[in-house]
Amino acid sequence: MVMPAYIKADDQKKLFDGAKPGDIITFNPKKAYPDNDAEVAALLKTEKDNVKDLNSDFSYQITEIRHFQPAEVDQKLFDRVFGEGTVKDEKEFREKIAANIAPQLQQNSDYKFLLDVRQHMEKKVGKLEFPEALLKRVMIQNNKDKGADYVEKNFEGSIKELTWHMIKEQLVAANNIKVEDADLKAVAKEAIRAQFAQYGMSNVPDDVLENYAAEQLKKRENVENFVDRAVDVKLTEALKNVVKLNTKEVSLEEFNKLMTEK
Repeated sequence: MVMPAYIKADDQKKLFDGAKPGDIITFNPKKAYPDNDAEVAALLKTEKDNVKDLNSDFSYQITEIRHFQPAEVDQKLFDRVFGEGTVKDEKEFREKIAANIAPQLQQNSDYKFLLDVRQHMEKKVGKLEFPEALLKRVMIQNNKDKGADYVEKNFEGSIKELTWHMIKEQLVAANNIKVEDADLKAVAKEAIRAQFAQYGMSNVPDDVLENYAAEQLKKRENVENFVDRAVDVKLTEALKNVVKLNTKEVSLEEFNKLMTEK
């Protein structure tokens, strides 16, 4: 999905002026989103490292156009968002919105919990021994276009990820965690909901989420990511039942600071 309004470069944004379904737009994602490799990687469905030196043009065919615009904050909006008569003033409206945001904040909290679990388990397991020469040959084979320097630079990080992968597999097995189709669909919808929220659209109809989720789940590379996410969700839920939690309420600023602490 491309939102021209959020494209930074005016010359790239103008390419979409007057566009209609069926049109093919050729533009440069790196110019459209300068200094935002994460946005470019998400658009091209690839890893962030793969777009670092990318400067190519891409052709984008428009299959559907949706229009979103700010609504007046009035009773008509309250009724449309939460049902007729459910909300009667802006104060109640904001309270309802806060209640809807709470699950996303809980996801952030769960993510922090799993980071803490990882840090604890890595310290407990300690340094694992791997056949480094063999692993480097495999990495070189899988990254022929990047060369040995790339492998040397990223090898330590790869070993760290491999260690956590092995630890997590043991935790998953110990807690008898299994991922079903419904789990994949749920995490796909949440990922898409979060993507819409980045653009200020927090009340996307469920049928839209269903359609986008179905499309995303048709692609194997997406399914693998959703499986990982579903495992994390179920593992977090399981582990929170077997450890003693010290729950503390913090401000958003305090939470963000916690996320940056080592």
